[in-house]
Amino acid sequence: MTRDPSLHGDLPPGALDERLARLSSVSDPVRRRLYLHVAASPSPVSRDDAASAAGISRSLAAFHLDRLVDAGLLAATYRRLTGRTGPGAGRPAKLYGLAADLDVSVPPRRTDLAAAVYADALTGIVASDPAAVGAVSAAARRQGAALGEAARALSGPSPSAAVAAASSVEVLGAAGFSPRLVGGVVHLGACPFRDVARTHQGLTCAMNRELLAGFADGLGAAGFEPVAEVADAPCCFALSARGSGLTD
Repeated sequence: MTRDPSLHGDLPPGALDERLARLSSVSDPVRRRLYLHVAASPSPVSRDDAASAAGISRSLAAFHLDRLVDAGLLAATYRRLTGRTGPGAGRPAKLYGLAADLDVSVPPRRTDLAAAVYADALTGIVASDPAAVGAVSAAARRQGAALGEAARALSGPSPSAAVAAASSVEVLGAAGFSPRLVGGVVHLGACPFRDVARTHQGLTCAMNRELLAGFADGLGAAGFEPVAEVADAPCCFALSARGSGLTD
């Protein structure tokens, strides 16, 4: 039988099986609960914490967590939780966090290719017509505002800063940002536009900032605004909620 590329996205031999194996790794309800707990945690999770969250034994949690690592969905690190070093400090604990790079769509979506084409075209237009930057900014703000309005609807009428932040995390998470609220700042653990940003960083980061500004406008909660992120962060901007009175 002739292989139909349209069904497999021109995957190399064995790649489709690998993607399907990753997807099947979270089909088990217990394993899925563990994965979602790790994904929602602002820091790597220990076996004890994961077991408690899932309501299972430590040994069963360890088994499922290690299978998720084998599947490439989680990454394991080791650290002494006591903070002590040297002899007598005890063995380092095995901790689990999200894998740094994960793409399990089958067949693979190539929106990155379309985005690269658009970015190439826009870069050329902006170079000859700086006013075009305004069109990109306006479009990004509209898209961001729609996301912010979704978070506002999720928050309900007159939400507290904590509820608005929680809704922001949920909506931005669905948009691919992997957000985590830490100290009044919604840090974005992933950049959905990473592939395009590698070759068109200036245009992409400017668009992202406008999108987050639009998100803050749509959310309509005082004190939420985009701020520059620290160097080497996964995303160039974060969403500050500090002015809202939220501290954690």
